[in-house]
Amino acid sequence: MFKTGIKNKILKQQEKQEQAKIETILKTLKPIKIYVCKHCNRLSVNKHKWHDPSIALTSFQKELQSQILKSMRKQTIKQFKNYDKNFLLKKGLKLKLPKSYEAEPIAILLEYKNLSKKIRIEKSFTTCDKCLQKRSKYYEAIIQLRTCKQLGKQESSIELEKLLQNIENMLKSKQSKASITKIVTLKKGFDVYITSYKVGMALAKQFAKQKHFEVKTSKKLHTYKDGKRIYKFSILLRICKD
Repeated sequence: MFKTGIKNKILKQQEKQEQAKIETILKTLKPIKIYVCKHCNRLSVNKHKWHDPSIALTSFQKELQSQILKSMRKQTIKQFKNYDKNFLLKKGLKLKLPKSYEAEPIAILLEYKNLSKKIRIEKSFTTCDKCLQKRSKYYEAIIQLRTCKQLGKQESSIELEKLLQNIENMLKSKQSKASITKIVTLKKGFDVYITSYKVGMALAKQFAKQKHFEVKTSKKLHTYKDGKRIYKFSILLRICKD
């Protein structure tokens, strides 16, 4: 009984020491900066990776959480002489991230037992990589949407509109690493300018598997950069009758 009392006393003392250390770490926290694209509202922690809040908020929050834990790394090592990226989470620290980053002010709540600390989030407005490319009209490939002669004018128009909508949806998806910088309407169809020829080629492969599509690809030398040839690619997607 006496030994149990001493053990409990030691554990309580250790718990108080640990709580004091975590409180010291929380006191050193400074506001966290995030980047917001002023054109499309995408979010970034470091301007290298951008997240669409409407479809990829969770991935942004994971990155933001990692950034916060990273900002506490030096103090964590100093206080505990032990560290891995999830050390404080294992100790019981909880992070409550905002569900929206539109309103002001916004903050992250950190909780550990009866301790709590708010970290202010400061927004810096800039232009994301996709919007930069769009505004500069940059493109690597043109996807040419056409129909075969067997299709009538009205049927061609309907099918081309459907195909254009399909292409736009694919390039707006979470997985897409390309965007549309320009769409040119022609009598015979549409020319869709996109920022990545690799994505264009991947789309061509998808459509080539469908029997009612004729797919052709070609490339044309555009310029030289650092001694390397820079090409512009053309990808023909022609809708044919079954």
